[in-house]
Amino acid sequence: MPRLNKFTFSIVSQTVNKNIKIDLPSNDNIQSSFIERGYNQVGSYADFNSTTNVGRCHVFSLPYRFEIFINLNNFFTGGIFNKVRCLFMNDTSSFEHELFALVSQAFPYLEKLYVYNFQAQKNKQHSSTLIVFSHLVKLILSAVHVDYAEQFLFEKKHSFASFTRTHY
Repeated sequence: MPRLNKFTFSIVSQTVNKNIKIDLPSNDNIQSSFIERGYNQVGSYADFNSTTNVGRCHVFSLPYRFEIFINLNNFFTGGIFNKVRCLFMNDTSSFEHELFALVSQAFPYLEKLYVYNFQAQKNKQHSSTLIVFSHLVKLILSAVHVDYAEQFLFEKKHSFASFTRTHY
């Protein structure tokens, strides 16, 4: 692609290791493979769930230029995603208070948040840190443990300045 001046991407992949063993690359290997090809500003996170034999990876160009961010999980390490308005979070491990605090800082203009996680939270004694979603207008809790509804709707540790509706 000699004419391509800029390549903006957000690639999400999932691999199921059922009958064959696939050695999945590490997060560092994934980033290095893009950097070696001249894409210096790359973010990524990868994980492998040994219980389900499922590996997932999200690699994206920086700065992130898309309005939707999908499949955010516990391996997300942060950053600033000013363009993102809609976020989908899902994982087979529980989401804790600290991850939601990181999300609120990384996605300052978030309007829609979809949470999918049926695992009970491990740390029910949440931090005293206030989590602010100042632009959130829609919260969808789908296939979630009741802990997430309690965390978002009944605790005093979340602030929703523009919040208008919840789906559970």
